[in-house]
Amino acid sequence: MLQRKLCITVVLVLLFFSCSKPNIRELNHCRVINNLPTLVDFSIPDANSDIMFLALQDRHQVDADDEWLNTGRIGLMKRQGYELFDLQIEGRDEYPFRPLGIDSAQVKNDVFVFVVNQAFINQRSVEIYQFKNGRYPNNFKNASLLFLRRLRTRNLANIVDVAAYSSEEFMLLREKSPWYWRNNGSLIFYSDKLLRYWPNRLGNAKSIVKSDSRTLYVPNGSELFQIDVDTKKVTEVQIDSDLQVNSVAVDRDSLWLGSKFDTEWVITNAKNRYRSPVQKIDLLLTLKAEQKLLIGQLEVGISECDLPN
Repeated sequence: MLQRKLCITVVLVLLFFSCSKPNIRELNHCRVINNLPTLVDFSIPDANSDIMFLALQDRHQVDADDEWLNTGRIGLMKRQGYELFDLQIEGRDEYPFRPLGIDSAQVKNDVFVFVVNQAFINQRSVEIYQFKNGRYPNNFKNASLLFLRRLRTRNLANIVDVAAYSSEEFMLLREKSPWYWRNNGSLIFYSDKLLRYWPNRLGNAKSIVKSDSRTLYVPNGSELFQIDVDTKKVTEVQIDSDLQVNSVAVDRDSLWLGSKFDTEWVITNAKNRYRSPVQKIDLLLTLKAEQKLLIGQLEVGISECDLPN
């Protein structure tokens, strides 16, 4: 394993600057599309994919061996109509399964799914699957995930999310250790069968979001970090001081932030702020073709609104 020090450059780019109290606009045609009290994360393989993957888990207690008593699962949701299917998992052992974060990647004709698994209280791993659609391309009732491999080391104990570009290239986000002498939140990059660790000050960040341009975004309250996948350079993007950013969505034209502003939740881009139809925005995703904005709430479900022009 290679240890490298990562420099963080602060770039004074005012993407979301306003001089006076901002005018908050309303989003149109908002509705709940799925009540999912087990939702923890979702992912779309690429901008043109017609499916989404959902990480689902129950909130049960643990037994005497610190093992979660519930079994998590991965769901598939159709982009058109939002029909939901449970995916069968093939070739996996009986190691406990409790998904914490999920991402997916389209590589030519194959789709790979990456899951951060919190099997035990202090033990996490990343698991890699290949999506199998069965005989009929548009019928997902027999779709499944083929288990490929699991990465588990002591240094992965605090990972919370994953962003993947292929089955052999992905980034893991490791949250800050509760012990002050441990890590302050860091990135772990997997490539060429090696795990490379980059310590940095990402703190208690819980999610990492990718764009099509090999750029990652990590929201962390009053801070937003941008990461170049190829150079591993981390840049702090300045945002309005009155925003506490909790989620990010990236499309080709805009960067969308789900944030707490004063006593309410808002969704912002570089031009405007919009009032959120739900309290607390944990997940955010733009569907450009349908002009829709998906808003996810942990343990609640998914809502949609029209994507503002």
